[in-house]
Amino acid sequence: PGGTGKSTTAQMLGKNAGYVYYEGDCFRTCKNPYINLDAEEPGKIQYQRNLIGEGLDARRKAYQKAIESFEKVMLGEDFVMENYKEFYGMMCEDIKKERNRIGGDWVVAQTIMNREIRDFIKSCLGPELVFVVLNMEEEELKKRILSRSPEDSNLNEEVFNRMMAVTKLSEPAGDDEENALEVMLTHDMTKEDVTNKILQTVQQFKMED
Repeated sequence: PGGTGKSTTAQMLGKNAGYVYYEGDCFRTCKNPYINLDAEEPGKIQYQRNLIGEGLDARRKAYQKAIESFEKVMLGEDFVMENYKEFYGMMCEDIKKERNRIGGDWVVAQTIMNREIRDFIKSCLGPELVFVVLNMEEEELKKRILSRSPEDSNLNEEVFNRMMAVTKLSEPAGDDEENALEVMLTHDMTKEDVTNKILQTVQQFKMED
């Protein structure tokens, strides 16, 4: 869900553990997905360079259809899964292409709403993929968001309300779900704490597997 620190955590995994950090939000906005590992706010991607070249128009159209489907879901209407699969299928193809080019262990930051979409992405990217689903209690999440810009509490409240709408639609990792882990965060955890917890959880998962 939004606000849990996906981008910051991905950046820390890149900086401190050698992962290649690919920002999923950059794919939808057609920007360079490789965020500077020293950037102060990795989630703010408006300063990234726009990409040019073949396939970007199709990417924009697929994302627009996904957004339209999401807006319908927010209004309680039917969930158009095929639109999401089209968009995430394109993202997976880009990740595979780039990983073949660069190599290494990768961390991708992106909101994925439910298990069906996670299963679809696993079918595209293969058995090496592990989902780490970050989660926080609602009050903890609110504290984090409201502390971002204390001088503009009204804006932060609006951002929180939007994020909570998405969070309520988000499905946690199931106990019987293969290659998916739930990591609960608390407000007092530092970036280093979160990174270390994820590394330990993933390492334990791999040993058990």
